[in-house]
Amino acid sequence: MDTPDGKKIAFYSYQEGTRDVFWKSADGTGEAESLLTREQRQWPSGWSPDGDWLALSELDPETGWDIWMLPVQGDRSPSSFLITDANERFSRFSPDGRFVAFVSDDSGRDEVFVLPFPGPGEKLTISPAGGTAPMWSRDGRQLFYRNGGQMLAVDIRYSPTISVGAPRLLFEAPFVVGTHFANYDVGPDELGFVMAQRNDGPEQRQIYVVLNWFEELRRLAPTE
Repeated sequence: MDTPDGKKIAFYSYQEGTRDVFWKSADGTGEAESLLTREQRQWPSGWSPDGDWLALSELDPETGWDIWMLPVQGDRSPSSFLITDANERFSRFSPDGRFVAFVSDDSGRDEVFVLPFPGPGEKLTISPAGGTAPMWSRDGRQLFYRNGGQMLAVDIRYSPTISVGAPRLLFEAPFVVGTHFANYDVGPDELGFVMAQRNDGPEQRQIYVVLNWFEELRRLAPTE
């Protein structure tokens, strides 16, 4: 999970009997630094836009998955954001940092909700018929989420108060669904998505990195 400025990456690792959240320079230099050590299992799930808070999903033996907020400045003492008997996870900050989208199964199935940050405030239902893996648009005026193979979008309005529109289907395809995080991203122009597609052929373990992608694109598809 990269920081908003792209300089560091937060990740989870199990080392020497502890379950730590680390961060490290995105260019691979330097040593990884521990941000948090807990007995419970944790997953980084989203950064606040100012980079001051890291949202965590933590698995508690009594309450299941809960949402905690970790300040990366100061003493780095985490604070609980949402702890219930249901499972809450997949938390993502809105682009202005005022709201957090997340998934909860308190209705008996996974649904997407939004809560003000740091709270308190009214919980808004985003998905009325099942949903997971929320992702905000870059301007915060839409919230995308998945329901099985469906990708849906909901319009978000902020004046005079925050309100949500009805979900609309964008497309449906058998892309891979993440189990602890949104394994897709929204393009910078919000006209497309980067998705993981299942490979039913021989198992592949290679990761390819394309350098100077725009130069290669201009070579293959020149424009006037």
